[in-house]
Amino acid sequence: MKENGLVFKVKETIKKYQLLKSNDKILVAVSGGPDSVALLSILFDLRYKFNWDIETAHINHKLRGKGSDKDEEFVKTLACQLGLQFYLKSLDTKKFASRKKLSLEDAARQIRYEFLEKTAQNIKADKIALGHTQNDQAETVLMRLFRGSGSLGLSGIPIQRGEFIRPLLEVSREEILKYLKQKKLSCRTDKSNLTAQFLRNRIRQKLLPLLQKEFNPEIVSTLSRTATILNEIEQFLEKETEKIYKKVAGQKKGLILLDLKRFLSSGKLIQRNLLRHSWTRLTNDIYPLDFKQVERVLDLTESGKVGKRVNLKNNYWAELNSKHLVIFKEQLKKYKIPVKFPGEFKLNGHNLKAQIVDREKLPEKVRTKSENYAYLDWEKLKAPLRLRSFLPGDRFRPLGMKGSKKVSDFFVDAKIPRHKREEIFLLTSKGKIAWIVGERISEDFKVDRKTRKVVALQFSNAR
Repeated sequence: MKENGLVFKVKETIKKYQLLKSNDKILVAVSGGPDSVALLSILFDLRYKFNWDIETAHINHKLRGKGSDKDEEFVKTLACQLGLQFYLKSLDTKKFASRKKLSLEDAARQIRYEFLEKTAQNIKADKIALGHTQNDQAETVLMRLFRGSGSLGLSGIPIQRGEFIRPLLEVSREEILKYLKQKKLSCRTDKSNLTAQFLRNRIRQKLLPLLQKEFNPEIVSTLSRTATILNEIEQFLEKETEKIYKKVAGQKKGLILLDLKRFLSSGKLIQRNLLRHSWTRLTNDIYPLDFKQVERVLDLTESGKVGKRVNLKNNYWAELNSKHLVIFKEQLKKYKIPVKFPGEFKLNGHNLKAQIVDREKLPEKVRTKSENYAYLDWEKLKAPLRLRSFLPGDRFRPLGMKGSKKVSDFFVDAKIPRHKREEIFLLTSKGKIAWIVGERISEDFKVDRKTRKVVALQFSNAR
């Protein structure tokens, strides 16, 4: 039997970009629309030739009431007819978006990709196939052009990223509809794609037809080809960026340090790519920083203002210190731990050991001056004793000072970067700060001539 023209084209795309190999297990994301139904049908037709194991997944976003439920039932029935395993995620996307403070589009995307990744992991799928087409590519390029994207954004939708593949990315929507008609395959129509509410819909319904009619009948393939060329350039730049990244960057848990001197000497093009590369390394976010976010960080590095920082997104920040550009996530978790002395306590990867000794019996070696040791007057400490995180507005009286000082000002004077402040604990006595752990004790709790018993505190890394 002669192979369908579109099936052959998709097979050649898979071969050219090495999207799949024989014996692969494929999770196909099926919305019920024309593109995903065609994708499933084509891969299903090729399954015996390559011994593929195919399973299906569907996300019901609960955005169109009964329409969403009918989509779900349609895909479930289709999978059943083909004898394929079916996986479902059903979630109220509007409520999720509100709770996470995301746009509806971003919330739907996050739900979709997290579900697909988790399902693929659970079933040990080699690839996740998505139904994006050449038209989706053209629409994406135009959308990003209007938003002022750089070359990375204009490179459009990648045909492969990690386990995600897009076998239809060189296929036009016209070819998809023709294939469905030939195969007499039905599909669902998402009425939200017909409204002019979203920019993508306006581009699809108004701009692209106008460009095809008045300027270039092949505009869809032209834009797709441009995206492919830019993507090839980006792949080359990514390889070069990785080489430079290894020389410039240092990564620790929750942050990346970029050597400021080397970063500034690398030129704007590489700087932008280093920032995007660092972002992906740190966050595993498949959606890179946009052009404006990147430019804000570049403005920060050029300002030379040590201690200044700019917000990126999702509580991630870029901050300048004297030697590094630091990209980190601000930790929202606040600690408040009751403690009793003597004792030993584990704190976020550190140990705090407390012993009570007579002042006269204090060993000479314990008197050694070190930021990791502190000696407090036991009788000046009052319950409740707590270890807690730094809070805005905190004040204390640093050793040797007559008046009090904002803890935030103390951090600035001590040149403690903002990303480090989240890791510092405060020991409080009846709500009053007795010790900024590892930094400075309070004048109010120091050992003096009247002291009879001393709390000897030792702060160290957990072993």
